[in-house]
Amino acid sequence: MPVLAGAVLLAVVAAGAVVVLVRPWDGGAGAPAGGGPRDERTTRASPSMTAELTGEEAWAVAAVTDDRAGHAGSFGSWLAGGLLVRADATGVVGLAAGTGEPRWKLPPPDGGKFCGVGQEARNGTAVLAYGSLRRSEVVQGMTHVDCTAITLVDLATGKRLWSADLRDTDNYRSLRRGGLSPPKRASLAIVGRSVVVAYGFSAVGYGLADGAKSWEIKDARGKGDGGSCAFTDVLAAPDAAVMLATCDKAYPVAVFGVNASTGARRWRTDLTADQVGHDSGVATWLVSAKPIVLAAVMGEPRYLVLGKGGKRVTTIPRTGEYGTLDMSAVGLSGTDRGRFRALVAGRTMVTLTKERKVNDYRSSNAVVAIDLTNAELLWSRSLGEEATAIPALIDRETAIVMRGGTYEEPPQPYRLKLADGSGGAMGPAYSRDLIGLAHTSLFRFGGKRLFLVSEIHTKLAAVALS
Repeated sequence: MPVLAGAVLLAVVAAGAVVVLVRPWDGGAGAPAGGGPRDERTTRASPSMTAELTGEEAWAVAAVTDDRAGHAGSFGSWLAGGLLVRADATGVVGLAAGTGEPRWKLPPPDGGKFCGVGQEARNGTAVLAYGSLRRSEVVQGMTHVDCTAITLVDLATGKRLWSADLRDTDNYRSLRRGGLSPPKRASLAIVGRSVVVAYGFSAVGYGLADGAKSWEIKDARGKGDGGSCAFTDVLAAPDAAVMLATCDKAYPVAVFGVNASTGARRWRTDLTADQVGHDSGVATWLVSAKPIVLAAVMGEPRYLVLGKGGKRVTTIPRTGEYGTLDMSAVGLSGTDRGRFRALVAGRTMVTLTKERKVNDYRSSNAVVAIDLTNAELLWSRSLGEEATAIPALIDRETAIVMRGGTYEEPPQPYRLKLADGSGGAMGPAYSRDLIGLAHTSLFRFGGKRLFLVSEIHTKLAAVALS
């Protein structure tokens, strides 16, 4: 009998050792399509397992009461120099990444509002557009933003390194001569040693070091009727600035690859109304510039993928073997830049399907990976029969995905392999207070903490998950 007991004890210890050594993302809730659903309550990571995250909040910053009812406006977030930085229309705030304590705050200059933000930082700096407020001549009590300047901000200190005036552009002068108001937004990107601004009928380049204007594209003509194209969006590619413009009815969208230092055009692709799916380019946005992916959301929504030099165009329709994709734009309100729940890494796009109502209180969706070269489904993954998922970010060869959360199954992050969708929870579930937060947040991952930065900020402006 003692021998048998010893054998049983040895088996239990060995099994325990296996549990401790297994990485939590090697298994977990949900399953790739075709594998059948798993019971999440039996597979969720527990605190005793070796996990990346503990299930505890490191800190949270409450939303400002006055901002709860409204949209945040221009929006961005960065990790830099031990800080989490959050930007919206009303200001930029630097928070200590370890504690959430405010380190600095930068309001928009001259009592105005921010009206555009570069999506990525470079060398610890970020670029934003801003402008003054103007009373509406039509609706009493309403104000508009005249977006007329840009500034480069040091993310470590919150200091403005330089500012540049957009009122010396051809676009601004042309609008004013015609008695029209200045633009309400601008799209910006830091590309190499330059800042590139998509500003209506002008595309402008400024030196990153000093803000000196170096070039301007003043009159890009449409391929169809020959009218002027208006630049609406820009992102940074490894070797160029990729810019989007809306043109004419026959060719609603033009995509440009431009030398960011000189403004010289490297290539141009004009997309037809059939390719874009409608005859107006105003609802088409850049999702990625590495590779180039566009979201066209008018008519029948679709993603468009451009090959090297913009020569090949692959269409990913909203509905395919992967199901029906959720192509609703997050943060698209008025003149704000559309943002989509799509992550791009190499030849793979990770996105999600539309929510399917399970019962009166619960919905479900799936995370899907699509091959950008041929629009074929690579894998599909559910996080539970009554759970919704939100793609958060790409980290190494994996995608971090957040479960939106319900009372029974609170919010929880997962790490899924880009190759096949396998993986599992990064740690235990988090507080029920975070239910729904992930649906309107930007995400940053610092290696040991996952930061959620809320856009609508109905309750929290930012939270750090340990």
